[in-house]
Amino acid sequence: MIRCAKQKRKGFALVVSMIFVCIFGTLLVCFSNMANLNAQISHNERKVNCALGGAQSGLDVIRLLFDNITVSSAIEPGDRLNAVDVRLRQNLAVAGMSYIIDDEKYNYDGSTITIQNVTLDSQSNQAFNVEIQQINDDTVQVDVIGCRDQITRTIRTNFEFASSRSPVFDYGVASRGPLALSGNARLRGLNFDAEADVYIESTDNDLALTMGGNSQIAGEVSIGNPDAYVDLSGNSKIADESGQEAIDNHVYIGIEAPEFPLPDISPFEQYVQNIIDTDTTTNGNLAFQNVRIISGTDPCFSGNIQFDGIMLIESPNIVSFSGNITITGLIVADGDAELPYSTDSLSFTGNLHTYDCSYLPEGEDFVGLKNLTGSFLLAPGFSINFGGNFSAIGGVIAGNGITFSGNAGGTINGTVLNYSQDVMTLSGNPTIYFSLPENEESPAGFTEQKELRFNSASYTEIIL
Repeated sequence: MIRCAKQKRKGFALVVSMIFVCIFGTLLVCFSNMANLNAQISHNERKVNCALGGAQSGLDVIRLLFDNITVSSAIEPGDRLNAVDVRLRQNLAVAGMSYIIDDEKYNYDGSTITIQNVTLDSQSNQAFNVEIQQINDDTVQVDVIGCRDQITRTIRTNFEFASSRSPVFDYGVASRGPLALSGNARLRGLNFDAEADVYIESTDNDLALTMGGNSQIAGEVSIGNPDAYVDLSGNSKIADESGQEAIDNHVYIGIEAPEFPLPDISPFEQYVQNIIDTDTTTNGNLAFQNVRIISGTDPCFSGNIQFDGIMLIESPNIVSFSGNITITGLIVADGDAELPYSTDSLSFTGNLHTYDCSYLPEGEDFVGLKNLTGSFLLAPGFSINFGGNFSAIGGVIAGNGITFSGNAGGTINGTVLNYSQDVMTLSGNPTIYFSLPENEESPAGFTEQKELRFNSASYTEIIL
C-alpha cells in the first residue's frame, strides 16, 4: 500500500512539471511575439521618423531655393506664382540641382508647382516631394512630403510676399561701370563708415577701381566681376588702410550682383502743369513749379532760381544749372538707360540747395507729392556732372555717367546709382558724405519688390 502511494505521488509531480513547462512555453511564445511586435513597431517608427526627417530636409532645401526670390510689385498679385516659377528654375540651376528639371521631376501647370521624388538616401528609399500653391495674393503655401518606403509625413508652411527694396540702396555708390577717384576725392559716411560702402559691377572692364592722390573711401568695396582687380596709388585709402592691406582687407571680389532697378517716371507726369521751352526766360530771379522742359530746349538756368515740385525733362536736352539754385522736390527725365543719348546731360556748376518733397508747401498743386520722398534726380540715359557746391541732396541720384569734379561736395541722403558701363569719376576736391535712410521703403520712383519670406509660425505637421 505504501509503495502504491509513492507511485501516485511520482505521477503527480510529472503532471505538475508538464503544466509548468506548458506555462513557461506559452510565456516564451508570448514574449517572443511581443518582441517581434515591438521590433516591428520600432521599425515602423524608424520609417516614420525617416519620413518626417525627409520632409524637414526637403523644407530646408526649399528655404534655400526660395532665398532672395523677389517679384516686382508691378506684377499682378494673382500672377506672382508665375514669377516664382521662373526664379525657382534659375535657383535650381545655380544650386547645382538642374537635374530635377532635366529628369522631369519639376512641373508647373499654372496653379501648382510640383517637385517629385527628390532622393535623399537611395539605399533607404528616403525622398521628398513638394507641392507649391499660391493661396491668396500675399501667401504661397508649401507642402513638403517626406517618404520612406510607403510611409509619408507632410510639413505645411507658408511663405509671405513682403515689401522690400533692392539691396543696391544699401550702398553709398553703386555703379555698373568702373570707379575712379583722384586728387582729394573722398567718400564718407555721415553717421558711420558703412554708409560709404561701394558696389562696382564692372563686367566689361577688369580694372574695376582706380584710386590715386589723397582719395579715400571710408566704407568697404564690393565688386561683381570675379576677374576684377584694383589699382591704388599715392596716399589713397580704403577704410583707413592703404596699399595691399586695403585691397586684402576691404575689397571683396566676385560678389553676387544686386539688381539695378530702373525708375518709373510715369507717375510724376500727372503733376506737371507748366512748360519751359526756347521762349522761356531762364536767367534772373525766377521761380518755377511743376514744369516740363520740352525736348531740344537746352536751357541754362542762372541767377537765383527756385524750383518747387516736379521738373520733368524730355529727351534730348542739355540742361545746365549755375548761380544759386534751390530745388524743393525732384527732377525726373525720360531718357533710356540702355540707349543713352550723347546729347542728354545735366550739369550743376553753381551753388545747389535741395529739399525733398516733404518740404513742399501745402496746396492743391502739391497734393500727393509730399509723400514722394527718397529721390532727388532720376535721369536714366542722361550724363550728370556735379561741379559746384551743395549742402545736402535730398535723395537718390540715378543716371548714366555720373561725375563729381572741382569743389563739388556735401551730403547725399541716398545712393548714387550709375547705370553706365563707362568709368564713373570723382576728381579735384569733392568730399561727399552719404546718409542712407534707415527705413526699408523704396525711394520715390522705384517700384517696390515683393520678397518671399518664410513664416515660421505657419509650420505644421499634417497627416494627409
